[in-house]
Amino acid sequence: YFIKLKKRKKPHSIQLILDFKTNTIPFEILNDGKDFLSDYIIFSRILIDSKEHSNQQFLIDSNNDFTVVANPSEDEDIKKSIKEELKYITNLIDSTFTLKGPYIGHSVTKIDLIRVMGSTSLFHFSGHYAQGENVVGWKLYNDIFNFEDIKKISKVPNFIFSNSCGDRSLSFFKFINSFLNKGTKVIISTLGQVPSNRAS
Repeated sequence: YFIKLKKRKKPHSIQLILDFKTNTIPFEILNDGKDFLSDYIIFSRILIDSKEHSNQQFLIDSNNDFTVVANPSEDEDIKKSIKEELKYITNLIDSTFTLKGPYIGHSVTKIDLIRVMGSTSLFHFSGHYAQGENVVGWKLYNDIFNFEDIKKISKVPNFIFSNSCGDRSLSFFKFINSFLNKGTKVIISTLGQVPSNRAS
């Protein structure tokens, strides 16, 4: 299978459904003796609690609200790709769900993000993931939405798609884990750098 993928010019996307034990497997650095999987495969992950979710299925109800927040940090390097992504994402969501937003730019503060995430079942974030000296999380305009802010959300969304970069640091997993511990059933995020337009 990997040999076939190597012959393709475009990278292939694979979604992994993992618990916290299997999530420690470094899929990106696995190789065939010559090439790494991450050179040809873009991995996305759904993290689940194997104990709580072993006998459960999560179904997305099309009657639910779907909120979209994009580029709250107003970074110029992703402005164009975010605009193209929003056009695709919002049309897709609006045809199936009740679309709320998109909320774009510096008008989305921590308070706004806490409020909108507390009033929606499904949530899509497009933007940068920031890693500072003392705090990590989604990058806002002159601020960072971190795991302490997640604790302040009254009721987290059941489903979260985070189109932002990630890494293998404990702080990144703490950020993701904060949503799951708060009650999120499914979160799709990434490890590593996300190429422009990858979410579409």
